[in-house]
Amino acid sequence: MYCELTFDSKNCFGCVGLNRKEYCILNKQYKKEEYEKLVPRIIEHMKKTPHGNGDTAGAVEYGEYFPAQLSPFGYNETMAQEYLPLTKESAAQLNYNWSEVEASGMYDGPHTEIPDRIDTADESICNKVLSCSVTGKAFKIIPQEFQFYKNLGIPLPVKSFDARHMERMTLRNPRELWNRKCDKCQLEIQTTYAPERPEQVYCEKCYNEFIYN
Repeated sequence: MYCELTFDSKNCFGCVGLNRKEYCILNKQYKKEEYEKLVPRIIEHMKKTPHGNGDTAGAVEYGEYFPAQLSPFGYNETMAQEYLPLTKESAAQLNYNWSEVEASGMYDGPHTEIPDRIDTADESICNKVLSCSVTGKAFKIIPQEFQFYKNLGIPLPVKSFDARHMERMTLRNPRELWNRKCDKCQLEIQTTYAPERPEQVYCEKCYNEFIYN
């Protein structure tokens, strides 16, 4: 229980990265008798301890995943922000950690003008520190990346990788399903397109007929 990456193991509690182990608690080896006495006590304590996450009101620790407050990362630094985005205020209401932009990540050195056209740029820009036009954070372009842009005639980016990645994420549909009807046959379906959106949504059968016929 509460184990991860434990292989060929059994009778372990709260362990990670163990191989061929038994009677371990928090990766510490115990005798069988000690293990069988301690684990019920731990579970009983967890059943009496409120869970730390604000979105599990009334829940106790046992049966829930580890509280987000134990994460060494801010909510906005994890993939959770990509799938279930929150504002700083919303995260605070749920007692989630939030990471502020560190001053060390900001670039206050000489400004490098990024050419608008790739054909006017040369590889020496790979030796310079660039400043993201959105966040102000420092970023660089590596030679392989420069050559890729050059080969395809694509302008050099003025935004950091992180800023570009988050922009791409905003193009995804929400990770949520809505009940709708197929706009052709009226079959009840579930879709990531909310009912108020203007796109036509087909069931699989109607979609395939439209595409392949």
